[in-house]
Amino acid sequence: MKYALEASQHRSLRKATNRMLLIRDLVYIRRDMLPGLDIRQLQCLVALVEEKSVTAAGRRMNLSQPRMSNTLRRLREICDDPLLVRTGQTMQPTDRALDIARHVRASLAELAVALDPPEKFDPARSDRTFTLMLSDYVEVLLIPEAMRRISEIAPSVRLRLRPLETDAVRHVLDEGTCDIAFGFFPHLKGSLRVSTLLRDETVFIARDGLFGANAAPSLDEFLSASHVVLAGPEETGTRLELRCDAALEKIGKQRHVSAYVPTPHSAARIVAASDMIGLLPQKLAIEYARWLPLRWYAPPMELGMFDVSMVWHERAHTDRGVTWLRGIFKELAGKVNAQQAHDAGGYSPER
Repeated sequence: MKYALEASQHRSLRKATNRMLLIRDLVYIRRDMLPGLDIRQLQCLVALVEEKSVTAAGRRMNLSQPRMSNTLRRLREICDDPLLVRTGQTMQPTDRALDIARHVRASLAELAVALDPPEKFDPARSDRTFTLMLSDYVEVLLIPEAMRRISEIAPSVRLRLRPLETDAVRHVLDEGTCDIAFGFFPHLKGSLRVSTLLRDETVFIARDGLFGANAAPSLDEFLSASHVVLAGPEETGTRLELRCDAALEKIGKQRHVSAYVPTPHSAARIVAASDMIGLLPQKLAIEYARWLPLRWYAPPMELGMFDVSMVWHERAHTDRGVTWLRGIFKELAGKVNAQQAHDAGGYSPER
């Protein structure tokens, strides 16, 4: 049977492993001896330091005096230190032995926590904090309802939300500093699990009344308007913006850009208050049209579909808390898909 560790257990295990490596480096354990060093021997070292007696340490570890003496001899070879020295009628640990034992005790305690059977996750009792990395798209469409649902069934659970940094997703999931990431991830593979939440397409928005109500704007009308473009800090367009520009480039056309903005919310507010237009995912356009005097339209060129997914590390796949949270987002995404498939027919004429 294959066993998997909870994410919190993995962090404890990684921390304990790193501490073991620190022991090796700080106390100059001979590296050629490391293959013969095991946890049982480390436990014996702690017993020897604390009992200051080979016989007493043997009783504590349920070993005969000769076997404990052999273990001490082996530890002395590995550590290149006497570890225990006779002082009058007693044995005293060396400074190096005390240093090693201090690190080993902490490491063994962390390993015990890491290897304990995972506790069941009870949302009603849990006070866990989940860290999520997400796009504006997911923040608008799913987070408000997710927070409402979580506050009802898990009042002490907290969400820590971080803005999506696509290039950092693999790193933060590998490191365990993020539980789930949400966004457009066409190329993530390896130790990460991906589940599609929402499927969408690109439309453009304009203030209500800018174009005729009964006809989709033509390519000429689309190009003659000033555009608000979603972009990063260096005016690098998002994928949907780049797709649009690539499609126009094929026919020798380009847009007139009047503003680069960092968020869909900024774009929607600017478009609602001006004669400018801008591209948005259709589900976001429908949502913003509920709040602002906007209409959305199919663009005058084919821009294709895209998927918005949640991604988590293989290590966290059986983490009961993360599994519970994924289930909430999966359920809410299903409702958004169903509701907006129904709403899509009522907001804009077909191309």
